[in-house]
Amino acid sequence: MDAFLVVANESNSGTRITMNEIANKVRMTPQAIYRKHFKSVIEISDTIRDETTDDIIKAMDEAFVKDKNLPILEAIAREVIPVMYKYRFAIRIFYHYTEYGDWFSYIGDGFVEWARPFLKR
Repeated sequence: MDAFLVVANESNSGTRITMNEIANKVRMTPQAIYRKHFKSVIEISDTIRDETTDDIIKAMDEAFVKDKNLPILEAIAREVIPVMYKYRFAIRIFYHYTEYGDWFSYIGDGFVEWARPFLKR
């Protein structure tokens, strides 16, 4: 999955990433990736996006399990920002590289649904 991010980062042309490019980065054949790992480049992209988003949402949920009275911005600063930092490379790629979907809207929609109960406080 890291190879996808590296190839996307190196791609200044905005063209679609190919499985050949990813395979070259990891010194495998595209067939080996298809057979043992992922069925498509889209599946790689979706897996990275979902893992990143799931971990961010999980951190947001856990922030309020620890202290239900913690102000929302402080909870985000303590618990969520470190997780976002962990995924900073993927976030940067997906924010700028929209060939595989609008990640910013994807995470934004998830955040809005998560934050709705707290905004009613």
